[in-house]
Amino acid sequence: MIQTCKHCGDNFRGRVDKKFCTSHCRSTFYNKNKEKITRPFKQVNQVLKRNYFILNKLTSQRKRVKTNKETLLKEGFNFDYFTNVLSAKNGKTYYFCYDRGYLPITSQTYSIVVKKEFA
Repeated sequence: MIQTCKHCGDNFRGRVDKKFCTSHCRSTFYNKNKEKITRPFKQVNQVLKRNYFILNKLTSQRKRVKTNKETLLKEGFNFDYFTNVLSAKNGKTYYFCYDRGYLPITSQTYSIVVKKEFA
């Protein structure tokens, strides 16, 4: 039976239920469809990774560092993305990218910390 490949459109002979002419066409077809679904996850993960590496770079020598907003923004930090929020007993709210976090002290000053359980 002659069929048409769902990916490249070429005609081929094969089983009645065969949809692709080669395994390459099959893989490419399903990878393209999967990419549409996973693209938002990849984009968010890229931002989270960048945020993490910026915080990690600042805390590479010490577990607690003060910095200003301009420094973070210049490095490419995005304040809209973080993995979790921790409300401390003293009422302060820490924003974390994995085990690196920041605490807004003023509108322009931040304290960068490493989560104790991972330090």
